[in-house]
Amino acid sequence: MVDQTPTPPAVPPSTGKSIWTRWWMIVIYVIVGLGFLGAILPGDGSTEAIGTTTTTDADTSTTVESASTTASPGTTAGPTTTSAPTPTLAPTTTLPPATTTTLPARVPVFGSGIQEVGVDMPGGVYETGILGDDDFFDSCYWERLSGFSGEFDEILANSNPTVHAMVEIENSDVGFDSDCGDWYNVEPIDPLLTAIPAGKWAVGVHFEAGRYEAPGGDSCYWERLSGFNGGFDNIIANDLPTGSAIVEISGSDAAFNSNGCGEWTRR
Repeated sequence: MVDQTPTPPAVPPSTGKSIWTRWWMIVIYVIVGLGFLGAILPGDGSTEAIGTTTTTDADTSTTVESASTTASPGTTAGPTTTSAPTPTLAPTTTLPPATTTTLPARVPVFGSGIQEVGVDMPGGVYETGILGDDDFFDSCYWERLSGFSGEFDEILANSNPTVHAMVEIENSDVGFDSDCGDWYNVEPIDPLLTAIPAGKWAVGVHFEAGRYEAPGGDSCYWERLSGFNGGFDNIIANDLPTGSAIVEISGSDAAFNSNGCGEWTRR
């Protein structure tokens, strides 16, 4: 008699591979597939490629993603900026201190108005005006007086200078009246002038004696003087040239006065 009991299906022999091995196989297939897709898919050149580094160990796997940036095509790097060179400064030059000559301040003896000789000021030779300033006086007038009554015959001498002026006030004078500003003791010029400006100047004190010439003009007037008191008796010689002028000034002359002739220069 034949046994009719069904035979159970045969169990396939064991492959010896655990479920972990099959898991690693799946992971490897996925990685290979992803790599294959990345190779065949077209890129537009603007996508950042991501490289994948896989570290395998017996119990775990770690996927580390490292990014590398690919520059877009057609992009030109910006120009390199070169710093401007540092300027070289010129060496510092130390100059010696400037030498200045300070002239002592002149102290006026008296000013404008009526002065009593021997009381307000002593007799003597005085000067006023500025060297070379042809427009110093707007209106200057002075007079030596024999009294204070105001009568015309008390005027011993007078003048209307326009630039540098000089006058000798004698001790016998009673008064002196002027509106020319401050009057000073005569101050010598060193070195002496070799050109004579307009006005009254002392020979051997302000300028050298000698032969001088000037361009002259329609209103030129000059005079050689033996003194400074302003009287007519002080005039040695005078002239009113209409053109160029030449004059010989002696060393014995006391002063030379001119107006409207221009500057006198040595010949």
